Amino acid sequence: MTKITTYGYFDLLEALREPGCAVCRLLKRDIERHLGAILYEFVLDHSVSGRFRESRGLCSEHGYLLTERGNALGIATLYHAVLYDLLADTERTPIRAPRLFGGDRATPLDPKAPCSVCVYRDETAARLLALIPVHIHENEFRETYSASSGLCLPHVTELVKSAPAVAQQFMTLQRPIWERLKAELETFMRRSDFQYAHETIGAEGDSWRRATALISGERGVTRQEK
Repeated sequence: MTKITTYGYFDLLEALREPGCAVCRLLKRDIERHLGAILYEFVLDHSVSGRFRESRGLCSEHGYLLTERGNALGIATLYHAVLYDLLADTERTPIRAPRLFGGDRATPLDPKAPCSVCVYRDETAARLLALIPVHIHENEFRETYSASSGLCLPHVTELVKSAPAVAQQFMTLQRPIWERLKAELETFMRRSDFQYAHETIGAEGDSWRRATALISGERGVTRQEK
């Protein structure tokens, strides 16, 4: 399958100058291209359709993102193959109740591989986040990051777990960003009170949207771990 993008430091800097989580922004664009490649390359590259069949299609989130791209015939062809395998596998291996005490609980319904887009997302996110420990000591990065929206909470969490040596230094950049957003939310909430209806709501007017995106991460591009 065609490799879509390999991001570098300057891609990250450019994304930091735009609103929202820079890693989410780059991943969202890359995942869109990756989904397009799945739809348009599976005819020529049988390994693409093979992985799609092994994972029983895509996870629910990436499956819905796939439908938003159009190409109904391509999607129908891919999922027709998944259903063909499901019917064949469940006929060849009937589903039985699991043993009462232990035993293999696998069924012929289970995917043989994880969602390929989830795998692609996680690998790409790891490469992006790995750039930060390399450049965190540079003034250009620190100034750009401090003036940015920072990273969403899921990607902040991934970074501090994957690069504990720079975690505290990174948090000295991230915490002031959260503090600014918290202050904007407080201003928005106060000005939303009828007692302060005479005050004009300014840039803080969309702070609730930005807070949602920066705490939850962008749809389909962050790995949620509870």
